[in-house]
Amino acid sequence: MKEFKTNNDYHDIGFNGPKYTWCNNKEGLARIWERLDRIWLNSKSLIEFSNAVIKHLPRISSDHYPILLQIDNKKQQNNREIRFENLWCSYEAARGIIAKSLRKDFGSLNEILQRKIKRSLKNLFFFEQK
Repeated sequence: MKEFKTNNDYHDIGFNGPKYTWCNNKEGLARIWERLDRIWLNSKSLIEFSNAVIKHLPRISSDHYPILLQIDNKKQQNNREIRFENLWCSYEAARGIIAKSLRKDFGSLNEILQRKIKRSLKNLFFFEQK
């Protein structure tokens, strides 16, 4: 499956909600839980819908959990510029915040670098606000 995703430019952006999307509705040790259902986005979709969120909703009558893809392609109203603050270097947590912000990404190298820098600055800014 990993090769299929790579060859077709699909990315798993994670999800909110229950870990599994299907249950066989059996009792006890016979019960099986699996994550059968997924939503993948390609690089173009990730850029177009950068605020996309996938939610596993509660199941009611089916053995599958419904999946909701929430997309909001509206530009954020508050495009306030965030600048690097030297004070952030003194935070013990700063290295971890930056490392997490620099994890895997998609697109051209220039786009990746721009997004990672922006994400790092934003995460440091909001860490300082806590």
